[in-house]
Amino acid sequence: MENNIDRSYFFSGLRQRWWTSRPMSNRLTVLAFVLWVFSLILPGLVVPSHVSDLENIYGINLLLLGWIGPLAGIFSWYANPSFLYVCRKLLSKSSGTPTTAAALSVLLASTMFFYERIPLGGGGSPVSIYGYGWGAFLWYSAIL
Repeated sequence: MENNIDRSYFFSGLRQRWWTSRPMSNRLTVLAFVLWVFSLILPGLVVPSHVSDLENIYGINLLLLGWIGPLAGIFSWYANPSFLYVCRKLLSKSSGTPTTAAALSVLLASTMFFYERIPLGGGGSPVSIYGYGWGAFLWYSAIL
């Protein structure tokens, strides 16, 4: 029994030391990345459906298919590569701050609120955006 207490004390202390020994920017970057990952498993968009009243489009689906967005004039997806670049740059030991890439991420992500229709239907026919799910708000919060 005493061994378990010692081991759990050691691991909790190790975890605490790792987290508190990092600069604040690294901690915030890790937090933003975790929010971004959680946004992938939550509904990002709510659209009308012909099967039921409304249908949720999950973040992972938006991530996998969003790169085609420019064909319909939708560029929000491109905030993702820029955001991942900023995270990698902030967590690495390299000098400099990726200010331009971070600003680009925020600008691209902010465009998501301007779209009323997205091409999701069969044959690429656009459907109206009914609302945003928690995934969209976590995604946007992570990028901000």
